[in-house]
Amino acid sequence: FDAPLDKDPILRKNLLLHIHITLACVQHSVAIKNPVTEQVKREYPLHFEIIQKITDSIRKTTFYPNDENEISYITMHILGALQRFESENQANKIRTLLACASGLGTSKLLSARIRSEFKELEIVGEIPVSLVRQYAHSADIVISTIPVNEVLLIPVVTISPLLTDAELVKIRNAIDKLRGRRSDAPQNRVVEIMDIVRKYSKIEDESLLAQALEKQLYGKVQDSWRRNLMLTDMITEDRIRVGVSAEDKEDAVRKVGQLLVEGQLASPGYVDAMIRLMNELGAYIVIAPGVAMPHARSEDGAKKTGLAILVPNKPVVFGHQKNDPVRIILALVATDNKSHLQAMRELSTLISREEILEEVILSKTPEELLNRIKQFEEQYVKKG
Repeated sequence: FDAPLDKDPILRKNLLLHIHITLACVQHSVAIKNPVTEQVKREYPLHFEIIQKITDSIRKTTFYPNDENEISYITMHILGALQRFESENQANKIRTLLACASGLGTSKLLSARIRSEFKELEIVGEIPVSLVRQYAHSADIVISTIPVNEVLLIPVVTISPLLTDAELVKIRNAIDKLRGRRSDAPQNRVVEIMDIVRKYSKIEDESLLAQALEKQLYGKVQDSWRRNLMLTDMITEDRIRVGVSAEDKEDAVRKVGQLLVEGQLASPGYVDAMIRLMNELGAYIVIAPGVAMPHARSEDGAKKTGLAILVPNKPVVFGHQKNDPVRIILALVATDNKSHLQAMRELSTLISREEILEEVILSKTPEELLNRIKQFEEQYVKKG
């Protein structure tokens, strides 16, 4: 069970009392009856089965009864403890609004990642940034992929759509402040130093710098800086085009989207949805200088998780105030909220390595581009 049942004094007290009564019944040959045994078996079959296996093992060394009536009683005590744990855990959660340009695309990519990284956060809404003020009363914190210009009474953490390692610690610091404590975790010290360095110089690779600082300060690198590999699993040579002519941003997105369709990763409707969202919501898909990542919702026609890459022969203007013009376009399609997250972490590191990104963009052939990414994985990810 995913709960610290051994630390529940109420469960311990109730089980001891129940066992005492059960043993007294056994001693005096009193039959144990539970009127809701069938209901427990029907509504909680997995819990019942687990308790049955535990009592079977106990039965081998004691005379404790393990009939279905007794098993259902113990299952009810366990269910009560689990419900208490869930209620207490829910009460301690921090209500979080996740905001992006649309509330549909980018926030979906981040939602599962944030849930997995921060168990204490309860995401109460995934909304467009324009609605943050309207829904701020229902949350304790806002995490947004674009700046929130509204004045709010709750903290706002601005992150990139790819959610870097440094930004994970930024969220952790915000959580600690909300709870009135200051964490002394190694990652926090590292990020404090990185903030100082960032003021006076340009950091080429934040992930590698974080690992180097942590190793220097603490003699080891925490697992939170390490990421598994998935990027090349999502890219194939036939879904890469270089030196392609693109009249404008819509033409560029349609051409890279067509690679998804030809690769059986998405339907034509998915490409239409990417373009529609881009036109409706602006240049939010330009996630870094020179880099655009168009995407749509899985229900818009996603068939299989993957990426397609297009490098236009001339930079394309998408209308982003800071990150234009776009030199490489990575079209993302995802059928769920989790399978692509490791690839997004890796892509974030690649984009932060400007010289590596430049080599990728300047590749002459799809084969060369894919090899550049593979070399990046070998040199900077596996060794990291």
